[in-house]
Amino acid sequence: MGTSGFGGTGAVSVRLLGPFAVTVEGVPVTLSSRLRTLLAVLALDAGRPVPTGRIAAAVWGADRPADTRKAIQVLVTRLRTALGAGAVRTTADGYQLDVPPDAVDLRRFESAVAASRATDDPAEEYRLLREALGHWRGFPFESVDSDLLIAVDRPRLLESALQNIERGTDIALAGHAPDLGELAAGLRELVGIHPLRESLWVRLMGVLDRTGRRADALAAYQDLYRILREELGARPGAEAQAMHRRLLADDAGDEVSTDASTGAGTSTSGGTSTRTGTSTRTRTGTRTGTGTGTNTDPAGPGASASAAPAMLPPSDGAFRGRADTLAALDALLDPAPYAPQDSPPGAVPDTPSDSSSDGVPGAAPDQADSPPAATRIAVVDGPGGIGKTTAVLHWARRVAYRFPDGSLYADLRGSSPASTPLASDVVVRRFLDVLGVLPGRVPADADARAALYRSVLADRRVLVVLDDARDVEQVRPLLPGGRRCVVVVTSRNRLGGLVAVEGAVPLALGALTPSDAGTDPRPVGLPPVTP
Repeated sequence: MGTSGFGGTGAVSVRLLGPFAVTVEGVPVTLSSRLRTLLAVLALDAGRPVPTGRIAAAVWGADRPADTRKAIQVLVTRLRTALGAGAVRTTADGYQLDVPPDAVDLRRFESAVAASRATDDPAEEYRLLREALGHWRGFPFESVDSDLLIAVDRPRLLESALQNIERGTDIALAGHAPDLGELAAGLRELVGIHPLRESLWVRLMGVLDRTGRRADALAAYQDLYRILREELGARPGAEAQAMHRRLLADDAGDEVSTDASTGAGTSTSGGTSTRTGTSTRTRTGTRTGTGTGTNTDPAGPGASASAAPAMLPPSDGAFRGRADTLAALDALLDPAPYAPQDSPPGAVPDTPSDSSSDGVPGAAPDQADSPPAATRIAVVDGPGGIGKTTAVLHWARRVAYRFPDGSLYADLRGSSPASTPLASDVVVRRFLDVLGVLPGRVPADADARAALYRSVLADRRVLVVLDDARDVEQVRPLLPGGRRCVVVVTSRNRLGGLVAVEGAVPLALGALTPSDAGTDPRPVGLPPVTP
C-alpha cells in the first residue's frame, strides 16, 4: 500500500478536521460536492456502518430524491470508482468506509486523546494532547455542503477540541509544559473566537498571571465582564470571580483599582494596563458619546435618540485566506472617514491613516463627506459550508469602525432545512427597533414600514449584512436608502437580479486554494503551542 500524504498508512486517507481533502496512494483526489459529502459522512464513522437514512440526511437534507436508495447507490458506485472498489462496503442497512483507523485524521485525533487519558505521566499526557490537536487545521468539514454535518457534527467536534485545549492548559499551569508564553497568545486568540466561553478566559487569566502579566490578567477579567454584560446581561460565573479575587489578593501590596461595573481598570502590578472603557467621537450632525454610541440627532423620521446598533455576531471560528474576496469587499468602502483610534474595542482598522482634513483624522480633503451615487451592494455566493458567512463577518468586524452609525445583521435562513426563511417584514421591524424608531411611529402597512426603514437610513453610514438569503425578493425590502450605506448579502444562489437592477457586485466563493489552506499542522484558532 502507498503512504498517505495526510499521515495515514492506508491507500485512502481522508482529512475532516479542516479543509476537506482525500488522497489515494498519496495522490490528491478531486470529488464532486455530493461525493465529498458522502465520503465525509462515511469517514466520520470510518470502520462502522452508516445507515442510508443518515447518508440521505447529510447529502440532501430535506430535499431528498424520490428514490433515495437508488440515488445513494449511484453515488456509492461513483465513490468506489474514485477511491477503489474495496473502499466502501455494503452493509445490512447502509454503507461503511472500509479503511484502517489511522486513515482519517479524526480517528488519529481521538486515538491520541484516548492515549492521553490512559497515562499517569503528566508530561506524556501533555505531549499526547499536543499530538492530538496537531491534526486540526481549521473548521471540520470545510468545503463540505451538508447542513447536517455543519450544524450537528461540527459543533460537537469543536467542543471536543476546546475541552482538550483546556485540559492541556491545566497540565501546563501545573508545571508540566516547557513554555507558557506562547500559550497565552493562543488562548487570547481563542477567547476572541469564543468570547462567551468563561472557562477559556479563566485559563487565559491563569497563564497571564503565571507569566508575570498580572495586569493583563486583571484586564482580561474586565473584558470578560464587559462582554457578558453586553451580550447576555450577566456577570462572570463563580470560577472566573474566584480567579479575579485571587489575582486581587495576590496583588494586595500594589496599587490596584478595578471597577468591573464600568469596564474601567488600572493596575501597576506585573506590567502596565489601563482600561478606560470609554471613547469620545464627535461628528457634526451625527452624535457624541462615551463609548456607547449615543445618538443625539433625530436620525430620521420616527426615530428616538438611541445607541448605534452593533448587531454583528461574535466570531464563531477561525479565518484565513480569501484575500481576493476581502479586497473586493474593501473596494465598496468610502475613503476612511475615521482614524484607527476611533475604532470600537476589538475592531481592527483595515488601512492605516495619517492624514486629516477639517479635523477629521484620516479623511481625504474632498472625500470625507462625498457620498457615492447609490448604496453599494455585494452578493457573496457559493455552496453551503464553503465559508461565506465566516469570510463576510471577518471582513465586517474588521471594517465596522468605518460605519459610525452602526451595523445591522440578519440571518435570513434562506437555506436552513430546520426552519422557514425569515420574512423580510420581520427583519424590517427588528431593524427599525434597533435603529431607535418608537413602536408608536411604526406604520401598520408593510410597504410603509420598508419606506420608513429606508428613510431612517437615508443620511446614515451603516453597514448591513444579510446572511443566507433565499432570493432577490427576500433582500430588496431590506436595502437601505442611504447612499453612505454598504450592504453585503450571502446566499447559495447567485441573486442575479440584484446584480442586474441594483448594480450589486457578484463575488463567487469557491473552495480554499492550497495557498489559502496552507501547510501549517497547527489547527487554526487553537494555541500556537498546542497543548
